[in-house]
Amino acid sequence: MSSEQAEHGAVGTVEVAGAITASTLTTIAVFGPVLYVRGVAGALFGDLSLAVAFSLLASLLVALTLLPVMAARFGRAGEAARTSRDVTARNAAAGDAAAGDPAAGMADEGVKAGPLRRALRFTTESVGLTWRDVAGGIGHASSRVARPALDAFDRGFRGFAGRYEGALAWALGHRAAVIGLAASVFAAAISLATVLPRDLMPDVDERQFRVALDLPVGTPIEATDEAAAALEAVLLELEVVDGVFTRVGRAQRGEPIEDELAGLNSAVLEVRLHPTGEPTARVVSDFRSRLARTGIDPGAVAIETGRSTTLGRTLDLDEADLAVRIQGDELADLVAVAESAKARLVGLAQLRDVRVGMQLGQPELEIEVDRDRAARYGLSVYDVASTIESYLRGLPTSEPFTEFSDKLEIRVQLPEEARRRLPDVLALRLSDVPLDEVVRVRQSYGPVEI
Repeated sequence: MSSEQAEHGAVGTVEVAGAITASTLTTIAVFGPVLYVRGVAGALFGDLSLAVAFSLLASLLVALTLLPVMAARFGRAGEAARTSRDVTARNAAAGDAAAGDPAAGMADEGVKAGPLRRALRFTTESVGLTWRDVAGGIGHASSRVARPALDAFDRGFRGFAGRYEGALAWALGHRAAVIGLAASVFAAAISLATVLPRDLMPDVDERQFRVALDLPVGTPIEATDEAAAALEAVLLELEVVDGVFTRVGRAQRGEPIEDELAGLNSAVLEVRLHPTGEPTARVVSDFRSRLARTGIDPGAVAIETGRSTTLGRTLDLDEADLAVRIQGDELADLVAVAESAKARLVGLAQLRDVRVGMQLGQPELEIEVDRDRAARYGLSVYDVASTIESYLRGLPTSEPFTEFSDKLEIRVQLPEEARRRLPDVLALRLSDVPLDEVVRVRQSYGPVEI
């Protein structure tokens, strides 16, 4: 590589160094603030931002050191030299033309002769000289302050450069040893990666957790609200708790907590802790010890710490650390197996908050008409069904209540307590035939939402 090629490489590097450095630092500035994000998001994307930043810095170092040398070594220096000579020739020709043009000289003299132009030029030059003197003074003072640090850096860099040259010469003379050492370090890094802990969601103290309340199916929303209020009162007794947000009843479709709030018997309490204080695990343990005062079955209360944020619920594959999935064709069989598995898991001291993650719906009684037996008594299915419906829902009056132009339907019903007793319904008689002679009753679960 000739000296001319080296000079061209150096000049080109100086010309583009500012632009590529600015673009690289701009990209790094985008990823830098991610390091200050807390919680699961910071744990997930903090290492990614560091990897991007260091890779960009490495690419910048290569662009300013290795690439100019390769361009000078393998580039076309002759073309660059010709281009430089052409530019020099054009500049010289332009200077001769300006020197030989008397009109241009006269025009310049005319501009200089104007008093307004002279005043403007004097003001501009005065301001420029003033700012130059101020900047020079500031630069001189700064250089005096920073001179010891700069001298120390220069001495350290010269020592590093000397040691680097010696290390580079030794590495070039012992290539086999260098390659073997690099391969050994790479193999050690791979073996170390196999023993490091790995998990999709890192264990991060997010300073918040979730309490899920799941009462027996069929519990009215008023009772659920009272139980949730009792849990909220216990949580607010803890000094480290900053706030509690409680939701009771069924969630809207598409909400992130739709699975937890699937019925009137469910409630969710979002608990936020102060930024400083006891760890979340200790707060959860303290809350568990106070559950007995609420009178709520501990099996109906589940506490989640890993999925308490929206990001945690979105990225996590399961809502629990251990999930047992049961598949089958009959819902009744699935419920029986699930309850049996729950009973066995509850007995393990290593597990907490064991529950069946299936919503059975609202409990209901199905009354099915036995067609054959009803036919023997001369009864139709419609007669039996309409009799039961009239008893449970009541009958409308023959005439609506009229007030001016408003008409209101009036329905006559039995008291609610009488309509809720199954023996009273089955004791109804149709053509002197008790209903329990022609119907079959079984308990099932209706849909939570239609």
